[in-house]
Amino acid sequence: MKEYLDRGTMLLAILFNLISLPKVIGARKYAMDEKCDETIQIDGRLFHSISIQQTFRNNYAMNTRCRVTIETLESYRFIIVFKRLDIEFEPMCDDDFLQIFDGNSTSHPTVKGLPTRICGQERPPGSYVTTTSQVLMAFRSDIYDARDGFEIVLTTFRELPCEGEEEFKCMNGRCISALLRCDGTNNCGDYSDECQWTAGVLVGILGGVVFLTITGIVTVRFARKKRLLKMKMPKRLSKDKTIDMTMEIFSTPDPEITCEHHKGKSKHSAVPEVPEGHQPHCHLYRTTERIDDHIKL
Repeated sequence: MKEYLDRGTMLLAILFNLISLPKVIGARKYAMDEKCDETIQIDGRLFHSISIQQTFRNNYAMNTRCRVTIETLESYRFIIVFKRLDIEFEPMCDDDFLQIFDGNSTSHPTVKGLPTRICGQERPPGSYVTTTSQVLMAFRSDIYDARDGFEIVLTTFRELPCEGEEEFKCMNGRCISALLRCDGTNNCGDYSDECQWTAGVLVGILGGVVFLTITGIVTVRFARKKRLLKMKMPKRLSKDKTIDMTMEIFSTPDPEITCEHHKGKSKHSAVPEVPEGHQPHCHLYRTTERIDDHIKL
């Protein structure tokens, strides 16, 4: 049984690793407050996307200033998608806010389509693209309130034509790494890289693995029990032993009917065997048979 449990655990581990492989190879996670004044490089070969959030803690720090630059190969640009947003809201976003510049300094304009300052809880919908291979993210908070922050996915892409099987062609005409397809993240920006059946297939595979594991355990337990019972039971009966087999015919005697062989007698008596043509309702008959070695287990 332990062997089957180990096999089931191993199968689940392999399945999990296969499902997680695109995420491990294609994307990485960063916390902005751990990379302040640093540059994150996305080489476009091994890593093609990053998920960056303000902090890995529950709330971002108050009274903070932080800037992070993200760079990739010159032939690539960035697709920006917001997964969540929770920054202290103020109508003009003067207190806590995030800025995303289309370049490596604040002298560049902010990414087209995004507000100059981003705050509140309503995340910008859809996707946004840069015109350069560099992005500068700048965050500021005051001393009054701290919230959850944000999480943003940045994916490298190229314009058409895509390079064979190494790249996936999005419905919006962008080329992203094929490793990012069906990874649970909207890398294309229009969800065309995601598979609608991914969750269902995963549940089906996991259910199959669990079923096979349980079946194996039950089979092993049944086989062991059967083997133990077989070891305890004799293979055949001894010749000097007999088995009494009793044939009983139960019936409620009918007082109006007199048995032929008892006519003229006042009492019924048991006979050793059933006479031919005898009415079975008259008696309870018992017969004993000797069974020798012709019965085997």
